[in-house]
Amino acid sequence: MIDLKPFEALSDSATVRVVPISDELPPDQAAALLAVIGALIDQWRERGVVTGGAATFAAEGRFLIAAWDPGAGDLSGCTKDQLTHTLMDFERRLGVPMLNAPRFAVRIDDRVRFMRMPEFKELRAAGRVAADTTVYDHLVTTMEDLRAGRFETTVAASWYAPVGA
Repeated sequence: MIDLKPFEALSDSATVRVVPISDELPPDQAAALLAVIGALIDQWRERGVVTGGAATFAAEGRFLIAAWDPGAGDLSGCTKDQLTHTLMDFERRLGVPMLNAPRFAVRIDDRVRFMRMPEFKELRAAGRVAADTTVYDHLVTTMEDLRAGRFETTVAASWYAPVGA
């Protein structure tokens, strides 16, 4: 399960951005990424764009989760673009795809695997993915979703359920 401590001060309506990371990052690169995202959130806080925010890794570092409580409204497009450009820069420097990861994230053989729909359907048909298999929904958008366990859940409890059933 995800460690929610970094997000304790955030409201249930806080915005969440889950970024899949296709390969495990070495500890120094993971720390650098968290530091840069933390600094970006601090900049937003100083400008009054957000009232608070945090970032952490989940599922053995395979997902970066950033969350923030908006200030006087939601983030502008330009401000959201800052986060995307920061992630794109890390993608280029590290050679690790983050922003265009396959939609399906499944725990198989005790590790997180990213896959496209055809592979997911094949694994369901073969019985390697069942209703109780752990999946990760990186489309969650609020702290309420994270706190309710909608990020790390099962096939049966997620939007994955009808795919390949």
